[in-house]
Amino acid sequence: MIPRRVLHALLAAPLRARVASAQDAFPMRGISIIVPFPPGGGTDVLARILAQHF
Repeated sequence: MIPRRVLHALLAAPLRARVASAQDAFPMRGISIIVPFPPGGGTDVLARILAQHF
């Protein structure tokens, strides 16, 4: 006998897959990176390097 919890998870899986496939590709618009430190510091340099990969 399949436990009720497992049965519910198996029945809900197709519904979750349908919802996930209906979503648009991320990101739909530009991403803003806010660095709360002055420009030229290590944090700013790291944020700029990471931003190129986004």
